[in-house]
Amino acid sequence: MHAFMKKLIFGNQIKYAPEGYLMVLGSPGFLLSLNVLVLTQKLLEEEFGKKGRDVMFKILEMQTKMGAKMMLDRFGYAPEKALDLQTGHAEMIGAGTLELVKVDVKNQHYILRSQSTFAKEYIKTFGPQKRPVDAMLMGGLTTLLKEMTRNKNLVGVETQCIAQGKPYCEFVIRDKKYVNMKDPSVKFHICGDFKWDSDKITEQPVPIRARK
Repeated sequence: MHAFMKKLIFGNQIKYAPEGYLMVLGSPGFLLSLNVLVLTQKLLEEEFGKKGRDVMFKILEMQTKMGAKMMLDRFGYAPEKALDLQTGHAEMIGAGTLELVKVDVKNQHYILRSQSTFAKEYIKTFGPQKRPVDAMLMGGLTTLLKEMTRNKNLVGVETQCIAQGKPYCEFVIRDKKYVNMKDPSVKFHICGDFKWDSDKITEQPVPIRARK
């Protein structure tokens, strides 16, 4: 178990609050069947093609961007510490374990491996896939490293996936100057443009008194 998870569980950081709130680290959470996310992505992809997949990427991109900024700006964590905590966050939300295989800050080259629960549920529901399916996790990891390194030119590619019958999912994130951006296998993983972005969110905090 990741140290972040131990702190969360034994530090009483998951609480129920009045009016049906579930508070996780002081923020409202929501318990949801993993299969709902799998079905959501499948429906979006069937209806809108790659744009539907990009929606899933964008959702976790926006959420991760806000979380990373909080780690760096509000709590003052060093990038390396914040990166470790955020990989623990993946385990916390039930996304599976994450392993940092390569961290080359100088050359902006990062490799992560995951026992993605999303990919496992996807292959269980729809059978083996020709392409990787972890759009949300890819969006989260790429954005996390962009925020941690302050390098907006990072791009991520899921090079293999459990949903393809592989033993683990692997994500390679690099500065785009080292990546062939015209390669169709790369373009498949790059999120397209959206009219609306998380930068437009102005969070209005509502005090919630957690139950003891």
